[in-house]
Amino acid sequence: PPPPPATLSYSSLEDHLACGYRYYLRRVLGLPEQDPPPVPDDATGAPEAAPGLDPRVRGDLAHTLLEILPDPAAATAADVHEVALDKGAQPTEAEVEDLLQLVHAFGRTTVAARVAAAVRVRREEPFAFPLDDADPASPLVNGFIDLVAVLEDGTWLVVDYKTNQVAGADLEAVVEHGYATQRRIYALAALRAGAPRAEVVYVFLQRPDEPVTSTHAAADLPVLAAALAAQAAPLLAGRFPVAERPFRELCAACPGRGGMCSWAEAMTLRPAPEE
Repeated sequence: PPPPPATLSYSSLEDHLACGYRYYLRRVLGLPEQDPPPVPDDATGAPEAAPGLDPRVRGDLAHTLLEILPDPAAATAADVHEVALDKGAQPTEAEVEDLLQLVHAFGRTTVAARVAAAVRVRREEPFAFPLDDADPASPLVNGFIDLVAVLEDGTWLVVDYKTNQVAGADLEAVVEHGYATQRRIYALAALRAGAPRAEVVYVFLQRPDEPVTSTHAAADLPVLAAALAAQAAPLLAGRFPVAERPFRELCAACPGRGGMCSWAEAMTLRPAPEE
């Protein structure tokens, strides 16, 4: 097996959890992604129409606006156009309005009010801590937090913005299913940096008045650290199993699809399972 990585992140752990073999091909061997085949329309067999602003670009623009604007509720179309120009994006007027709605909505939340009243606020805050602080050779877990606000009572408010389309979704389930590792890492980062208490808050900008919050105290450190270490153990041991349940969104761009993967393309190009 290859030597264990010197650093770990939320994205690398999630990539390995989703499909160890894809992780190995991309992150260990460095193979490039392949172009995914077009998605056929159920009725005609023709490819789907190209979407407008890429969801990742939309999310990046929203995050940048929330990072640089002191008062998100006062954001203007000029602010959006300026940020988009810096990013090389060209949103339509409808997309500009969509971004303004996301940013304005956060600016009117109770979370934003707590941030405004905080003793200290840092945005895009970097962090790094050893996976095992008793082992000098332990890899570092690193990343960035959208916003950290230190409240008057000493609590660290750790805020992560999400631009997912979540209409009708159970937000608690969305966080538990998709961001449990990230939430654990954020809590550990805050507590190991000296926070007596950390509130990790996920704000889905489509539904900003329904934050998903978990609270962690210093006494929770051993449990959080053990859970993260257990998740990282297969990766550090050099185990790279193929995904148990492949589907298109996971596999379409994988360099192993169609040639090196043990799954047939009928499985790797199928729609995502309903659950």
